[in-house]
Amino acid sequence: MESRATKPVDYTAAHRSGRALPDDMQLAIRSSFSLWIGEALSPLAFGLTWLYLIFGVAHLFTLPAALRWIMSLTAFGTAATMLTLHILWRRQPATGEWTHAGAALLTGLVGLNSALHLFLTGDVLQSSNLLLLVVGLGFFFLSSAWFVAMLLAIYLCWAMAILTLVAPSAVWIHFTFGLLSASVLATTAHLARKRTLRRVTLLRLQDAQRAQQLHITLTAEQKIEEALRQSEVRYRSLYAEVEQRVQELHTANIQLAQAARVKNEFLASVSHELRTPLNAILGLTESLQENIYGPLNAPQQDALRNIHHSGRHLLAVITDILDVAKIEAGQFTLDLGPAAVDAVCQASLMLIKQKAEQKKLTVLMQFDTAVKLIEADDRRLKQILVNLLDNAIKFTPPEGTIGIEVRGDAENKIIYFSVWDTGIGIAHQDFPRLFKPFVQLDSSLAREYAGSGLGLVLVYRMAEMQGGSVTVESEVNQGSRFTVALPWRVPTVGVASMTTNQAGPSAALPSAPLEPDLPLALIADDQELVTTGLAQQLLAQGVRAMVVKDGAEAMEKAAALQPALLLLDMQLPPLDDKAMLATLRSNVHLQSIPIIAMSALVWPGSEKPYLAAGASAYIGKPIGAKQLQSLLQQWLPTGVVAT
Repeated sequence: MESRATKPVDYTAAHRSGRALPDDMQLAIRSSFSLWIGEALSPLAFGLTWLYLIFGVAHLFTLPAALRWIMSLTAFGTAATMLTLHILWRRQPATGEWTHAGAALLTGLVGLNSALHLFLTGDVLQSSNLLLLVVGLGFFFLSSAWFVAMLLAIYLCWAMAILTLVAPSAVWIHFTFGLLSASVLATTAHLARKRTLRRVTLLRLQDAQRAQQLHITLTAEQKIEEALRQSEVRYRSLYAEVEQRVQELHTANIQLAQAARVKNEFLASVSHELRTPLNAILGLTESLQENIYGPLNAPQQDALRNIHHSGRHLLAVITDILDVAKIEAGQFTLDLGPAAVDAVCQASLMLIKQKAEQKKLTVLMQFDTAVKLIEADDRRLKQILVNLLDNAIKFTPPEGTIGIEVRGDAENKIIYFSVWDTGIGIAHQDFPRLFKPFVQLDSSLAREYAGSGLGLVLVYRMAEMQGGSVTVESEVNQGSRFTVALPWRVPTVGVASMTTNQAGPSAALPSAPLEPDLPLALIADDQELVTTGLAQQLLAQGVRAMVVKDGAEAMEKAAALQPALLLLDMQLPPLDDKAMLATLRSNVHLQSIPIIAMSALVWPGSEKPYLAAGASAYIGKPIGAKQLQSLLQQWLPTGVVAT
């Protein structure tokens, strides 16, 4: 709320400069003058009453007998008139223009007495005293117009007295000079008194306006304070509500995580229980097909082949379910070691060769001769490629084309495995649903393409576990391309197996001593392969690294440490990724910190919701050395990044 009170006007300055005052100010001055006169008339009339009573008594003892009574009666009559006016004005004070009329009446009575005294007694000197009293009354109580009229009346009487009375010329000269002097002095005093009264009135008006302005300002400040108090109350209420909602959300997330863990453990247990009898069924079927229990006729052989094929399909589905359950439960194991890229790709193609031939598909291969070995789990890498190739075969019409490409990026130390096809393609709006468990884009009961909806989920999870990502490019009826990007690490001897255990405290990586003055980057990711590589690359660029493994700890550490850079995995449990970004940006201390959103899933437009939620940049894993250096140079202050 903002006060828009008008600045007080300096009326005294306007008066000094001679500028015309507003009509309302002139009216206020006249009203003030009239009020002052109206309040003074009653005591003035009472004082003149006593003065003329004294004059009446003095006339009885000082004037000749011929004039004694007439002058005394005139004085007593004037005193009675003054007393009457005093009583009237005391009961009902004169207001407005009547105040000037009342002052003129008093002055006229005094002037009439002085004129009678002059003409009856011929005493010029005594009459001059009365005339000076008239001038004094006019000076104090008359407005300019009445004052001028009073002076003109006095001069007229004086002119008549000169013509009718006989007196020595010295007396008339003396009296004339005294009257003129008194008139000049009275006029000067009258103008000065009027100017002073005008100035006092203006100052009072200005003080009143300032008092009103101060009152308005104080009222506005009180309203602002009240609004601030109400805002603070609302803020505290909203803050308490947000805290309660956050606590409820945290509790719900814990419950959901527990429910998901129980679900995954149940699926793993059930899948294991299903695999055991199914393996027995497949083993017996193969024994029967080998005629171990005696020869079978052709229909029986066909039935066994159907049983064996269906059992294999069911076993593959159960295996996928078991793998997904283990990944979600943190029990999935990677066996990292040297993997021959060419051999893995050839083996994958051999596994899908029969299916491709059945649909008369052309299979193309393109390999980068510079890519030979990679540190990875070769069995899981083969599973990734087979799942992608199976999908390519499934969604490509007969006599179409599929292919696999391997390309190495030596500068960023990344290897790209691409599987493409000329099939039906995928609509852009369906991209976010591709990697969700048990989701089929064609979800109708009579769908054309069979499948459990777990193949791409496993591709994504296994690529992420090995520090990589999956990128999708597709257009409807123009085919699809799935690209798996994995870190190009030099194979080392004795690489330990790794699991997807998501628990564990945060740690600063690497363990070498770090300079405390180096900028700090907070890495929020639950994949140790990713965090270890990023920490080493950051240290090489002159940046410290702190690692956290869940979203709640990431927000807590970010608020406490206020790092120079935050590298945040968008699939970090247990919080929602976009909600986590919004929460981080709502903290005033974190609004200027660059947040780099990392994801193992990349497709055209996938970065938009994250950038809208507050991410500074969006990048797919793995992050190459050159990519990381470019990010640091863009988002960290100049001179921080090592070159």
